[in-house]
Amino acid sequence: MSAIQWTPELLTAVSAIIALLVGSLTTALIKNRKQVQLETQLELVTSSNEALFQAKTELENSSYQLQLANSQVTQRLEYLTANSQTTEQRLLTDLKQSKQKIDEVNERLEQSRERHSQAEIALKASATSAASLEKRQQELRESVQQLQEKLETERTEAKLSAE
Repeated sequence: MSAIQWTPELLTAVSAIIALLVGSLTTALIKNRKQVQLETQLELVTSSNEALFQAKTELENSSYQLQLANSQVTQRLEYLTANSQTTEQRLLTDLKQSKQKIDEVNERLEQSRERHSQAEIALKASATSAASLEKRQQELRESVQQLQEKLETERTEAKLSAE
């Protein structure tokens, strides 16, 4: 190698070749680094897309489950609404019948009170009449007794006068 003569042109040429090689290697390294960065970013984006797709799938499944649950709740609510309306109608009918029965019982109670009142009046009248009859009976007994005594006296007088 000592036989090569290093002239300024040769040094310039070698320097240019070395500069080209270093530039090419640097460019290749920069391109490779950028490609690695892009591949890393692509992997991250792909991973992120997969995660988003999985999240979307889970959300769709959750949405379906919520729609299904909502449908079941709606059906249950409709059933309960219909059942409550039926129950309300039955209770209103029962209430109406109970009111009618109460009205009938009140009417019978009022009739019973009226009969009781009439019976009390009749009882008082009977008691008054009974007292009046007892008094009259006592008067008649006294009158009969007086008549009997008078009759006895007359018999005794008639016997005495006949003797």
